[in-house]
Amino acid sequence: MTMTMRLSLFTGMLGIAFLLFPAATLANCDQQTSLRVTRILHQLQPVLEAGHDQQALTLLEEFARAYPQERHYLLDYYRGNLYVAMKRHEEAFAAYEAALSLCSDMAALWQNHGAVAWDLKRYDDAAASLLRAYALEPNEELFFNAAVALLYGGRIKEAADRFEQLIERGREQTPDQWLETYSGLCLSHDLVSRSLEKLDAWKPFFSEHPIYWRLLAMTYLQRRDYTKAAAGLKVYASFVPLETADKRLLADLLLQIQLPLEAAPLYEDLIQEQPQDMMLHQQLIASYRLGLRPETALQAIDRALAVQQTQQLLRDKAEVSFELGHYQEAFETFAELLKLNPDNGTAYLYQGYSALRMGREDLARSALTKAARFPDSKAQATRMLAALGAR
Repeated sequence: MTMTMRLSLFTGMLGIAFLLFPAATLANCDQQTSLRVTRILHQLQPVLEAGHDQQALTLLEEFARAYPQERHYLLDYYRGNLYVAMKRHEEAFAAYEAALSLCSDMAALWQNHGAVAWDLKRYDDAAASLLRAYALEPNEELFFNAAVALLYGGRIKEAADRFEQLIERGREQTPDQWLETYSGLCLSHDLVSRSLEKLDAWKPFFSEHPIYWRLLAMTYLQRRDYTKAAAGLKVYASFVPLETADKRLLADLLLQIQLPLEAAPLYEDLIQEQPQDMMLHQQLIASYRLGLRPETALQAIDRALAVQQTQQLLRDKAEVSFELGHYQEAFETFAELLKLNPDNGTAYLYQGYSALRMGREDLARSALTKAARFPDSKAQATRMLAALGAR
């Protein structure tokens, strides 16, 4: 049974913190602010507020060239923000580095440094900077993004550790996306046992979160524990209507664990949505046959044949008709099957059986004689012909 798992991995990153500072805040980081720096910052403020980015950047760059000794972290900070707005990420990264060399206690600086590092795919730098920002101003979104950066940087175990810390702090307040990302990480990196252990421990916090049950199901699915995977999806379905892919997965699981009559209604619904999908028709037929509902199976076969005639469907119809004692219909359906595949010895053999049940020994001899020409049906056909000859 082939099954597709949907894994959710967060692919975003916190935005740049574009902050504007009034004069009263210019002494951050205990850095002395010269008169020249104060003037350029006051001059810069209305230009930034008006959204004139290029003009603001020109002011800062001209000031730096004219007064290279006049350094202040806010000047580098603003330059970094403006470079980001212009998608000049390498220059932005350097500007934030310069700002951090003068002021390492400002969370927004570390956040921006981490966000630009992410854009540059410097994931180790991104993780380190975001964690510094979190240490200065705790914000779980920062911590989450740091964990994602660790993940993208290939530091899988560290990322898993961080996600677990985050989820255990947030408990039932944890956003579903964070739980999905953790689960996706574990499923993608062979940490299934670890994920199951944690998901089981977190059940008291997340049992009312529908997504928890879906993630639990996908984790058991990865383990090939189809019974528990189906149970998880059934609980999930009690909270929300299943999307098509999940409904199909649950139907396949139920069929796999020998609960065909629970699978059948799901396949019926899916066929309403996708009437041309012949695999769905086959799974529905299999469900009714395994569930010992031959009459319903025959109806399902006829509906499928109205969509497309296949050898498998004709074989199913012939076999079910025979089971129901509809021997004439079975004989005729085997004949239709043999038109598509005249080298099917088994079809000739069962056509012979059908003819015998109809009391037509002449038709039976003809079909069994043909069946005897094929290795897979020769022995049985020969025995039946001998029995007919002895009469």
